[in-house]
Amino acid sequence: MSALTRRILQAIEQGETVAVVSLLATPALPPARYGTRLVVPEVGEVVGGFGDPALDAAAVEAARAAIATGKGGRRTVSDPLGRPVELYLELIEAPPWLIIVGAGHVAKPTAHLGKLVGFRVTVLDDRPEFANWERFPDADEVIADDFRLTLERLLPAIHRQTYLVLVTRGHRQDEMALRQVIHSRAAYIGMIGSRRRTRLVLDAMLADGIPPDRLARVHAPIGLDIGAETPEEIAVSIIGEIIAVRRGGTARTLSARPVLRRLVRSPDGP
Repeated sequence: MSALTRRILQAIEQGETVAVVSLLATPALPPARYGTRLVVPEVGEVVGGFGDPALDAAAVEAARAAIATGKGGRRTVSDPLGRPVELYLELIEAPPWLIIVGAGHVAKPTAHLGKLVGFRVTVLDDRPEFANWERFPDADEVIADDFRLTLERLLPAIHRQTYLVLVTRGHRQDEMALRQVIHSRAAYIGMIGSRRRTRLVLDAMLADGIPPDRLARVHAPIGLDIGAETPEEIAVSIIGEIIAVRRGGTARTLSARPVLRRLVRSPDGP
């Protein structure tokens, strides 16, 4: 296995996004060098190279810009010496992972919707009568075990494409789970509950020394304000919020943007 392949597999395992950059054309190198690749992570060491430091620098800059915008494809850029270089950038990222802590009425449609929009789905609960394949046929993993022990096992694998939904049967379990995952690398942590109850939990954690910037990451109460009442509607609000966080959406209604514009006539004619 090549060093480039190993780095790509490592990135997927750790939830990183990497750009695989292929050299398409440049007058700086002979055509025999075309097709050379390098792997560029968001941060950290680059693997591979084109054999020319200036071209490598241009490729790394283009790759990190592509990772930041989430858009790959063909690019023509200039290296630090002013030479043109044509590149192809392919972005590779781990599949998003949805962990649902709690297997009650809200968890069931949330798992289904999560799978529907492309997430790897793990559901856990300490009650086997709730955490089972009959209730969650769409899930990739269903774990019936102690919350604390299960989260302890999962924590090392949680990465930047992980989305945590805390919807257990009670506030004590939600708070316990939140305390376990608050320092994780998860992209999203959402906790169900009333505004008053979630505020009490966050205030207690703040008093216990959890940094405010960590607590600010928590979406509590969980979900978008769509007036949801049924478990299925609540699931839609949760998955909608997760998609907005993942894709950088505003979660505003699209109809707020004007579609029809008033026709303005020029004084000189139409």
